[in-house]
Amino acid sequence: HGPAQEQATSGRRFPATVVRARSARPADLLEGLRRGACYLAVGGIVLDLQLANEDRGAVNIAIEGLEEPACLRLLCNGSILVEKRVVPGAFQGSFHLPAETPRVRLEIWSADLSEPLALTNVVET
Repeated sequence: HGPAQEQATSGRRFPATVVRARSARPADLLEGLRRGACYLAVGGIVLDLQLANEDRGAVNIAIEGLEEPACLRLLCNGSILVEKRVVPGAFQGSFHLPAETPRVRLEIWSADLSEPLALTNVVET
């Protein structure tokens, strides 16, 4: 990864891997990677996808740094459960999951669905 690779994308935005960690210390970064607390994103998108502590049948989503209108997709077991248009800025929401939902993933796409802006790892319920 580096500037040469980013220049090779010919005008397309280049995603970065973001790791949610307590600090930038190598041990904390590795712990975040082991937990799967990472995602791909372009620009300054910061997101959090968590199962609700009080109710394993719900998922909480927090997004910051959206620089353009976008389409949020919450996938459960590989199928789209929620598709929601969101405006630039920040978004917070909670969504109920079907009873048998072992795998949840969040995608954020450009408004015209032509470019992924952020993709999370799968969260196991």
